[in-house]
Amino acid sequence: MRFVLLSLSIFLFITKSQSQSLAGHWRWINKPEDRSFEIELAKPKTGDSVYDFVGEHCGVYYNGGRLDCSEEISISLKKEKGGVFIGTIRSAYSDSTSRIKLTILSEEKQIRWEVTDAKGQFYFPYEAILER
Repeated sequence: MRFVLLSLSIFLFITKSQSQSLAGHWRWINKPEDRSFEIELAKPKTGDSVYDFVGEHCGVYYNGGRLDCSEEISISLKKEKGGVFIGTIRSAYSDSTSRIKLTILSEEKQIRWEVTDAKGQFYFPYEAILER
């Protein structure tokens, strides 16, 4: 019986660690500088997609003076290893594409957002911690 319980515990732990998901709504707010950034990520609707997650974004700077909000898929991500995802984001402001890296933190309650290769002008953070 002890063996069965131990095996079940290990299975549940492995399943939980393998099921890390970026799906959902993530948000960053920088009140002192009147900036915010939100993303909505989901699994691709088509089964033949090369990406693990796709999504949309909205960056608001200068208390609404500058907007970078997509109305279509602007983020494409592939799982690299563990809780690390790499991909691209297309700025709705300048139509330029930058490379990004997202890392799941704190048991899926936060992600680290990093722009690793910036292109063009955009209104989203270079680095930030986003929360659900």
